[in-house]
Amino acid sequence: MNVKRIAIAIGVSIFFIGCQSKKSDDTKTPLVEIKTTMIQDTIPYTIAQNYFVKNTVEAIENPKIETEAAFNSYFGAATTMGNNGKPTAVDFTKEFAIAIVLPKTDNATTIQPVALKKDANHSLIFEYKVAVGDKQSYTSRPFLLVLVDKKMDSELRLKRIE
Repeated sequence: MNVKRIAIAIGVSIFFIGCQSKKSDDTKTPLVEIKTTMIQDTIPYTIAQNYFVKNTVEAIENPKIETEAAFNSYFGAATTMGNNGKPTAVDFTKEFAIAIVLPKTDNATTIQPVALKKDANHSLIFEYKVAVGDKQSYTSRPFLLVLVDKKMDSELRLKRIE
């Protein structure tokens, strides 16, 4: 009976020693991998609500909008009733806007944000999807407007995900 207990104790000890040495190997991560992970982290943003694209706008020259004057030349406030009826406040001293504006369409179309991150060259990459639905009896101008902290300011590239 004692021999059985000793054999089990030795087997369990060997198992735990083997697990401990494996753990120490797993915790070693190359420095290059850590840098890559930090670069790929998602950057927070806020979706601006209750705005519309002005009828006079054919296209937006630069999707990154950094001044109130440029913003107001493209967008108007669409205040509605209720608690959430006011347009999202934009403070261009602390943030900038990213705007994706699509051509007019008679299909129900939405632009969905996927991610905002920096690449290895420290450029901002804004990924988004476009969902096209059924025909409507009217045309609309699909757009997405997001706000980003100016601390994250960098060259911007848009990437449509299919």
